[in-house]
Amino acid sequence: MKPFSQLRRDLREDVLKQLESIIKKDEPSKITLKNGSQVEIDPDAAGHLLNAFKKLSPENQKVMGAKMSNDGVSLMKILDFAVETQNTKGL
Repeated sequence: MKPFSQLRRDLREDVLKQLESIIKKDEPSKITLKNGSQVEIDPDAAGHLLNAFKKLSPENQKVMGAKMSNDGVSLMKILDFAVETQNTKGL
């Protein structure tokens, strides 16, 4: 059996893989979160999340990955932040 920390890392990476898959397919899809819920994400939203994630330090990537894997509310808050920061940088 895997240690708890490894399971958390696997889940965080799984959400990232799901987001990458949405971008690759270029169509909305549901992603499964740690609490078992599913959230539909479109390719634009997936792109915003992954772009924000890639710009973070490794330590902050761990925090963001863990939070966005938790539940739909956390994921949507992070998505709002990612969209807002990317839109303001373009001004």
